[in-house]
Amino acid sequence: MTLGELQEFLAGRNIDPAAVRYGSGSDADTEEFRIEHSGSMWEVYYAERGRKNELRRFPDEESACRYLLSLLESDRSVWKK
Repeated sequence: MTLGELQEFLAGRNIDPAAVRYGSGSDADTEEFRIEHSGSMWEVYYAERGRKNELRRFPDEESACRYLLSLLESDRSVWKK
C-alpha cells in the first residue's frame, strides 16, 4: 500500500479527513495522526502540542501505511459522526 492508495482508501471510509496529515507539519495547535517520510525511514505518530507521541518508524512506505490504517480503524474518535 502506498500513501496515495491509503489516501484513496480512507476517502471512501468513515474516517474524518482532519484526523490525518500526510507529511510533516509544525502546527502546534492540531491533534492528528501523521505519516511522513523522514530520511530513509517512514514515521507514524500522533501529533499533539507539537510533539510526536507514540512515534513508530518503518523502513518502507507499505509498513507505515498499514500501521497507520490499523490505528485509524481502531480509534473511534477519528470516525465521522
